[in-house]
Amino acid sequence: MRKRAPFLSDPARPRLLTEPHHVISCQGALNEDCLRLRHADALVLPNFEFMKGNFMRVQYLIPVMVHILASALIAQQPSAGNANQKIQSVPLILEKFEGERRVHRPAGNKMGAAPFTLKVDPKNGGAQHFVMFTEDLAPGGSIPVHKHPGAEEIVILESGASRVHLGNTVRDVGPGTTVFIPPDTWVSIDNIGTESVSLIAIFSEPGFEEYMRAISVREGEANSPLSKTELDAVRAQHSHAATYR
Repeated sequence: MRKRAPFLSDPARPRLLTEPHHVISCQGALNEDCLRLRHADALVLPNFEFMKGNFMRVQYLIPVMVHILASALIAQQPSAGNANQKIQSVPLILEKFEGERRVHRPAGNKMGAAPFTLKVDPKNGGAQHFVMFTEDLAPGGSIPVHKHPGAEEIVILESGASRVHLGNTVRDVGPGTTVFIPPDTWVSIDNIGTESVSLIAIFSEPGFEEYMRAISVREGEANSPLSKTELDAVRAQHSHAATYR
């Protein structure tokens, strides 16, 4: 006959065997104490002596089995900390022609097939708070009237002669001009000179760079024009980053 451990001080509480490799027996209804192991290699089972019939045995055994299986599955899940790790930023030193070089797809406006280079963004350097690109506007070229709903922008006009429309202000400016564009401010820039306007654009948050990718191709790839329908669809998809008149 199997030796049982002495009763605990409270007879209503479950009885636990103190020797390893034995079955832990529970007195009365199944409760949390029946699931607590005295030894790591002990097995937990309720005492079914008070139960009547096979149906009652199965009814009380199923929750215990489910508890054991669920605990094993939870233990195998990866931690939330590993799943939510942020992308690490990478230090970059880029010369003038280094970066993600792209060309606008002609869309029936004055941008034409202007070249630009994405320098820093989430895909180039892993930037989390900034976007920077450089662009060249040919004589007669223009950046269409648009605004950025949530981002601040700084444009530095490094060369050429430009006409800047900013909010209600219009100015003709030369090389070295800095333009600060608050969120929700309409802006456009025209090249009014005889040489290219080289500019640097910096944004306070990511978003607009994906619109730029959507209306361009990588340098050297086949470049087909964008129809008005295609351009309108792309702008609608990226309206959170830029709105055009």
